[in-house]
Amino acid sequence: MSNFGFDKDIFLCNLPYTNVEIKSNGDVYVCCPAWNPTVIGNLLQDDLRTIWTGSKARALRDSMQDASFKYCNSKTCPAMLNSGVFHHIVERDTFQDPDLNYPNLLSFSIDNTCNLACPSCRAHKILTSSPKKQREAYTVMKNIFNTIFETPHDNHVSLTMDGEGEIFHSTVYRQLFDNTPEFKSDKWPNVKFVLCTNGTMMTPKIQDKYDYILDRASSYRFSIDAGNEATYNVVRKGGNWDMLWANIQHCYDTRISIDRTHWSFNLILQKDNYESLPDLVKIANTYKHKPEIYITNMLHWTNEIMSVDEFHNKAVWLESHPEHERMKEIFSMPIVCDYPNILKPF
Repeated sequence: MSNFGFDKDIFLCNLPYTNVEIKSNGDVYVCCPAWNPTVIGNLLQDDLRTIWTGSKARALRDSMQDASFKYCNSKTCPAMLNSGVFHHIVERDTFQDPDLNYPNLLSFSIDNTCNLACPSCRAHKILTSSPKKQREAYTVMKNIFNTIFETPHDNHVSLTMDGEGEIFHSTVYRQLFDNTPEFKSDKWPNVKFVLCTNGTMMTPKIQDKYDYILDRASSYRFSIDAGNEATYNVVRKGGNWDMLWANIQHCYDTRISIDRTHWSFNLILQKDNYESLPDLVKIANTYKHKPEIYITNMLHWTNEIMSVDEFHNKAVWLESHPEHERMKEIFSMPIVCDYPNILKPF
């Protein structure tokens, strides 16, 4: 009997055939490093094509074909914990290797600077990084763009940014937005962005300034982590609840609702916020074009952020947690169960 959320003999994960996640030091993964920690190459040493077609990337694809999944972490991967709908989990019988020269799904975690200091993510506010780290992150991104924008094409490429910090706070991203003319060109019409943001700095003014970035947005992922202001003030240190929703409303009115763009409210599940989930669903239900609600378990990044004991105190999804049954009650409420598009980590 498989411990996976899906039957690995019937399904496989197609991320090793399409996807990479890139860190600021140049390391390249085919998935979130917490879910698959294998480094397949480094962009400060090799170009994207060389890494993508290299032996380490091929080994990961082989682990999908032989159904071993031996490089994956079944204790943290949402798809392995949840039998829900994940677009990258596909049937073996119908899967065809796209045989790409470079990945068409790229996720960037290159800058951890942020205007917030969320306890689940960091021990203190990180407003700026060192000049060396900024140069490396910028070099890594330019290496990728040199491949993607080498010649005009109509290939579908998705760039997800950023998994570590706030893009509209980041010096690196502002430099990239301001100094990459290809973003404004129609020579690459199908290069799109998935914008990950906490929403607080995405003001109408910023949305107008970077309209050519938003014009390429195929998805917005708003990292909110709470369904009401009281909870938000605990889990989103430094945030402004009213400004957050004013910014989201402007984006919804001027872009999301008009283009029917995919969008989501993301919640990092923990003891401090699970009871606010019904309130977040209530907010989501106020929109005609409803967002996805995407829930993932909080990860234990380092002991500097929180001790193991602190982590287990917040890990309400564990059956041993004293509030686990209460969490199950919250997740079983009709308002939660009836929401049409919600992904849970179990």
